Amino acid sequence: MPSPLTDAIADDDADAFDRELVAADAASLADGLALAAAMGRIGYVAPLLAAGADPAAADGDGDTPLFLAAINGHAATVARLVEAGAPFDLPNGDEVWTPLMAAAQAGAVDCVASLLAAGADPRFVNGEGDSALTLAAGNGHREIMDLLIPHVSDEAREEGEELFADYRDLSASGALDDEAGD
Repeated sequence: MPSPLTDAIADDDADAFDRELVAADAASLADGLALAAAMGRIGYVAPLLAAGADPAAADGDGDTPLFLAAINGHAATVARLVEAGAPFDLPNGDEVWTPLMAAAQAGAVDCVASLLAAGADPRFVNGEGDSALTLAAGNGHREIMDLLIPHVSDEAREEGEELFADYRDLSASGALDDEAGD
């Protein structure tokens, strides 16, 4: 929900942020942290956390600040939120993806590496059968697959390799270019 605090973050107005932070309620702090995480505005994350923003609070879509930082590829923000105790295996409310799955799908190599180093579970599979490995493979992110493969079963590795081969074949045929134009 827009507030003077979120407006200050969106506008990257540090003076207005400092003024609004003092009077912010819990909902404004949560919204501010979610926005700062999504935008990768790392300079606002620490003050929001220090003011009491909950790193585990989900927005209306069920997305935590860590999920938002991960899906947008903001590795420094991911690392800071993990350091602050953000739950890294908590699935979001929409796709039921973990932050690791979001980072893998988005091709955010540094976020994936940071989450794995923190102990995120790459074996999590949602109700649709998606895992971090299948999402990386299905989107052609070989480097991320290479990070994940040592942590998964042989069966999961084989599935990821098959999906990556399918992606590579579709890409070579131009079919992915056709889909992007639709």
